[in-house]
Amino acid sequence: MSSPSSTYFLPLISCLMLTSMLIADDSYPALGDSELFKIDLKRSSLVANPPNLAESGHFIGIGSSISQFQSTAGETHIVPSARITVYPNPGYNVWVNIANWPGPAVSFDVGVGLQVEFNPENPARRQALGLSWHEIYGDAYTQRDVSVHGLYGVSKNDLDFGAIVILDMHHVLVDNGKGIPDYDENFFILMPYIGMMFMEKMKIAAHLPYNSEGLGLVLNAEFQLGKRQ
Repeated sequence: MSSPSSTYFLPLISCLMLTSMLIADDSYPALGDSELFKIDLKRSSLVANPPNLAESGHFIGIGSSISQFQSTAGETHIVPSARITVYPNPGYNVWVNIANWPGPAVSFDVGVGLQVEFNPENPARRQALGLSWHEIYGDAYTQRDVSVHGLYGVSKNDLDFGAIVILDMHHVLVDNGKGIPDYDENFFILMPYIGMMFMEKMKIAAHLPYNSEGLGLVLNAEFQLGKRQ
């Protein structure tokens, strides 16, 4: 029988394996055209560092996710990520997220976030606000997104569903010589979600983020450790 620790670290190990299998794509982002380049990075924001769904009765969550979005070249890109969440007290959580991104060279994302739940004693109606930051270190560019989000949802038994609205403050720096100026843009993302708890310690969830440039998909699993008595 496998030990509990090996079971909890399975999502992280799976994520690392998927990262090593990911093949670099020379077509993402579209560096030859500034408008297509901006659309590509706006689409990537759909699946970068998504908010947590809920506060938790556990102390720590270890999870991984597989996300997908479509580039302007018509190709579907897969983004694997790993996340550690700390639930220090009922009603809020903080997280660190690391992801691997497509591109002609090594590209990765580091993100953090904080989410505060309102009326956590009433789990049937969920309301939360959060703040998050992530930075993608790509080939020839750096993308930084600072986001504010609001969550409204319903919890029924082990099922959670609802929607998250995100204001994304998007900042991009492009290497000199690429012909694309640095720029800033603010936009909204709507993210419906559904999640379910299994065995009182494993959360499986799906997000369907949407903005004016397209639609994405995020599937994640989180093992939650150290349940409060």
